[in-house]
Amino acid sequence: MARMSFVRPQSMTQLLDTLESRDLVRRVPDPSSRRQQHISLTETAYELLERMRGPVAEIEQDMTASLSHADAQSLRAMLQACRIGLAGSAAH
Repeated sequence: MARMSFVRPQSMTQLLDTLESRDLVRRVPDPSSRRQQHISLTETAYELLERMRGPVAEIEQDMTASLSHADAQSLRAMLQACRIGLAGSAAH
């Protein structure tokens, strides 16, 4: 996760500690590896994500208000391509 997020493992651990203390993630030891853990979102996290859906959409609307519909669609496509590119390079 740290590599894919472009942070140090220590920073990811701190982030996960904070998320876990807020009941947003759950960590369970991987039975096949002493160093790895399975991380999942909690019900609290899913509820928060649902509550934030509207406000995030408003921010996106404000951010792209000066763009034409075609330009906004193009921006979304380019950002998606960048995300895919980063995910591919982080895996290597």
